[in-house]
Amino acid sequence: MKYRFENHCVDKQCNLHIFADGKAAHSSTPEDGVNAVTHLAALLSPELNDKPWPKTSASLTVAAMNELVGLGIYAEQFGDLAYKDDFMGPLTLAPTVVVQTQKGTEVTINLRRPVGKTPELLAKQAREALALWQDKHQVQLADIESYWGEPMVMKGAPQQQTLLDVFAHFTGIVDPKPVAIGGSTNSKLFPNALSFGPAMPGVEYTGHTEKEFITHKQFMLNLKMYTAAFIELSAVK
Repeated sequence: MKYRFENHCVDKQCNLHIFADGKAAHSSTPEDGVNAVTHLAALLSPELNDKPWPKTSASLTVAAMNELVGLGIYAEQFGDLAYKDDFMGPLTLAPTVVVQTQKGTEVTINLRRPVGKTPELLAKQAREALALWQDKHQVQLADIESYWGEPMVMKGAPQQQTLLDVFAHFTGIVDPKPVAIGGSTNSKLFPNALSFGPAMPGVEYTGHTEKEFITHKQFMLNLKMYTAAFIELSAVK
């Protein structure tokens, strides 16, 4: 995290501006980034100040971030929301957008969830966690909306082994296995679709960041694998 402080004074009235720069990452891999929202909330925590903040929309937003989210990424503090699947991994939770509107502060939280819980159960657990927080602070949150979707696990896709064989041939990785990812939204629109690249095991994914890039070496490797995959799949009867 990088913080920058600017003090602006006019007629003895001073305003402190705090700038927080984290590290951008795809919402499906919050472990690759540093969330500026949660870290700034931690910096502004009343426990770190000589006196408590007045009860305002801003101070309540800071309290919600610290008490319901914290610096974790697996919903550890959000009631009973946290869970995981052996293949797909844990549910991840990341506040990604905070906007000040005429109605108050609007917070968008991005979640990626594995199989194991129904949308109805998740919605219930989220409501319960929010209800407890509202009771604690004697406030009423407005316009709460949630969408949980359905996690997709493609089992028995006929092209899977062909893609794994191509990947093994060009990377030299012996007996590669499928992995679960939280992105690939568009591929889920097609029946039996599987995502294939461009992320590599053990290498930080640099897509969907403020400095999105791919190395020439990785680009050429991907091009070879995609070409070979097209050839191999077109030959399958």
